Amino acid sequence: MPETDLKTFADKLYARASSRRLDHFEVLGLTHSATFAEIDAAYRRLAAFFSEQRLAALDGESAARARELRRRFQRAHEVLTDYAKRHDYESRDFKEAGETEKIEQPADTARRIFAKAKALFAQKQFALALELAEKALEADPRAEHHHLRGLCLMNIRHRRHEAEAALLKAAEIEPWNAGHVLALGMMFYNEKLPQRALGYFKKTLELDSANAQAREKVEWIEGPPPTTMERLRAGLARRLGKAMPTFFPAPRKK
Repeated sequence: MPETDLKTFADKLYARASSRRLDHFEVLGLTHSATFAEIDAAYRRLAAFFSEQRLAALDGESAARARELRRRFQRAHEVLTDYAKRHDYESRDFKEAGETEKIEQPADTARRIFAKAKALFAQKQFALALELAEKALEADPRAEHHHLRGLCLMNIRHRRHEAEAALLKAAEIEPWNAGHVLALGMMFYNEKLPQRALGYFKKTLELDSANAQAREKVEWIEGPPPTTMERLRAGLARRLGKAMPTFFPAPRKK
């Protein structure tokens, strides 16, 4: 049994399978010399780990990935524990007859659709770009697809209220990516909600301290940081106020 939680294991294996073709042995975590007993044991461990009860606890995207992997495990077990099927499979260089890349293909399709969606967005055809961004999401729920969907929604007046959820989803998938958080800040900034935008701009700077756009917006909302001279003057005033409160009273609070 993998020594990790189901979501993490499934996401990592799905990512590997999306980046390159994995044959039936690799899907089960075995070498090409695995015996029938080893294949059966590996499959049973994975089947128990990917049980329907455990899959039910995952969210939609993770559950879909895990179910696709479980289907791959079942097919691998079916082929590799049948002598004739295994012989044919190995004789075809570990490929099935007419095999297509069942996990890679959706990712490749999504990339092509996403490229078209970005081009339409650049042309300000936001409704068409949104339609394609959502199709890309159906094929492969990547953060950049959620991000583009959010940007499209921001530019469609009657659907702007949906943009925040899309960008938050992108930020959830890639919590290290300051671009998703910056987009949230800009959305609220453009909606003339500066205090709501401020938190996202500050979060952007936590992730990317060199982000000039976020820093500019923070300074615009809060005011520029005090200069060195201003800080020195303020410090001197505080010290004089403490030493000679009669002559240098503290300023009254408004």
